[in-house]
Amino acid sequence: MSADDRHDTGGNANGVGQWASRLIALFRVVAVVLVLFGFSGWVIDDGGTVSLESPFTIAFGVGVACAIVSIYLGVFLANRGE
Repeated sequence: MSADDRHDTGGNANGVGQWASRLIALFRVVAVVLVLFGFSGWVIDDGGTVSLESPFTIAFGVGVACAIVSIYLGVFLANRGE
């Protein structure tokens, strides 16, 4: 089997697998960016107190949620038997 055959998106299962892999990778990148942005905002913030209404707190929370979703999807798709 050549490299072109493995990356062919003609089949439905293969296309879904590639789409899912890209979605998981996207969630991972978004999670890292948002967690770093939120944490750096907490560190750099002048007030020193953490409020739940802060955009940095929201970014950190969404980043953690994206990380959890990417882990869940990765485990779920690995156990599908593809």
